[in-house]
Amino acid sequence: VADKFVGRYIISKNLPDNMNDIEFLSPPLEVKNLYLCISKITPDAEKKMEMFNKGLKELDKEGTLNSIMKKHGF
Repeated sequence: VADKFVGRYIISKNLPDNMNDIEFLSPPLEVKNLYLCISKITPDAEKKMEMFNKGLKELDKEGTLNSIMKKHGF
């Protein structure tokens, strides 16, 4: 059992000729949320987090985020 993307990476590095023999099941066993962490001791940490969140909202609003997600199999 492996994360879809980790599994693809491991297979591509170790068994590239078997890449088409692997089937990923749906729905996944587990879905995990991902988070961005910025240390509080980072200069302007709060401002950087605000800028990241603003940019992410803009990407989502214009549809770019969805395109990126689809491109990478999400």
